Amino acid sequence: MYTQEELGRYGYAREKLSAAVIKLAIGEGGIKSRLRWVHDSELCGLTRENFPDELIDDWQNIIKELTKLGPSSINGTSITIRSISNTLHGIRNVTGVKIAQKICDLKYKIDTFFELPHQD
Repeated sequence: MYTQEELGRYGYAREKLSAAVIKLAIGEGGIKSRLRWVHDSELCGLTRENFPDELIDDWQNIIKELTKLGPSSINGTSITIRSISNTLHGIRNVTGVKIAQKICDLKYKIDTFFELPHQD
């Protein structure tokens, strides 16, 4: 059971994941550009503190997959390509779809926390 205080802490993640799922579904462009948009507009502000303990690993795995390749510089210059851009450039569309599915799954899981009985 979760207290109202705990549910309040997780509400921000629920809100951001809900927006992310909508953007993944109806956003313009291919899956890679939609994932970049979702990351930059919804996911980048979330931290592990926004999630119940049971979902922290799911959250961290999504971020790990989105930033797998890390940042890189262009031909040794000081110009840096962000981790998200570098990673999304190097993945196949099918991998992008799998990451999007994990975001949708996490949204569903966090929704269940709001449907469980809680104490006041």
